[in-house]
Amino acid sequence: MIFCVAAWALICACITMPENNGSAVKDVLGKINGEPVIPRRANKIYIQDFSDFAGDLSVAQKTTIRVRDFIIQDGRLSVVSDIDNADVALFGKIVQYELQPIEYGEYRQPVKKRVRIIATVKLYSRLSGSVIFDESPVQSFETFSDTVPPIVSEYQVKERVIEALAQRIVKKTLSGWYTELMTPVEKGFR
Repeated sequence: MIFCVAAWALICACITMPENNGSAVKDVLGKINGEPVIPRRANKIYIQDFSDFAGDLSVAQKTTIRVRDFIIQDGRLSVVSDIDNADVALFGKIVQYELQPIEYGEYRQPVKKRVRIIATVKLYSRLSGSVIFDESPVQSFETFSDTVPPIVSEYQVKERVIEALAQRIVKKTLSGWYTELMTPVEKGFR
């Protein structure tokens, strides 16, 4: 309650400041229109095959397949294979695939590693001819060990990270964010 009052007081102060004439607040508030990320009239989405800029084409291919599968499962949009028949279009790039050692054992060998995949996505409305969001980064990662129990292979972790990345991309596409899928580490909790 105190936060709401303080926020309201700050907004009112910014609006009434003579030097900015309230323009900064008006700009922000003007963008809040209550519309969903996907335009209400949109029924069909085109999902271009994700590009690979990380050196592992299989990650881009699997991510594309899983994103399409999750959009179909959601049921709000039908996936079309021709951009000319689409109301919105999604373009993605896998920009980074990392396998990082994060914990070392007694003899300086890695005992824990992290697989992290970063993609950028662009959503375009063909109905209005405007970009909904552009080059928005989405990442997913998981820590594992292939030497200390519970032992998991890099391949298994990679598949899970691709699955999580695809879920995040779909959430970002449909709602604008994927915070409910973030790990405690990403949220700043330990």
